[in-house]
Amino acid sequence: MDFMTIIVLAIGSLTSLILFSMIYFGAKNRKQIDNLGKNVNSSTSEMKNNLEKVLNSLKSNQEQQENILSRLQNLETIVTSEAWEAIKKKEDPEYIDLLLKDDEEEEISSEEKTQNIAKKIKH
Repeated sequence: MDFMTIIVLAIGSLTSLILFSMIYFGAKNRKQIDNLGKNVNSSTSEMKNNLEKVLNSLKSNQEQQENILSRLQNLETIVTSEAWEAIKKKEDPEYIDLLLKDDEEEEISSEEKTQNIAKKIKH
């Protein structure tokens, strides 16, 4: 064998070794990348579920806030009315009858009662 053949064989062997190394480490890295992709997908799914829970909670809180605001407005209407002053002073039985007569006949919640009284006072 002459010197040139040895160099060609050495370069060929070295090239083969490099190619096989690249294939091996590429396959190994591919598994790591696939695992990372699976972790990212599960994290994304979990974050999406958590976000949906937060949005539902926010919606519920907004509905409660609107309900409380409505109740507060009804109470404000009652407390700032002349009829309320008359009831507090027990001066005018007509207002008392107007406000309480219908509500005593039915069993309704305090929210509905307040709303009904506020409507009657406004009109």
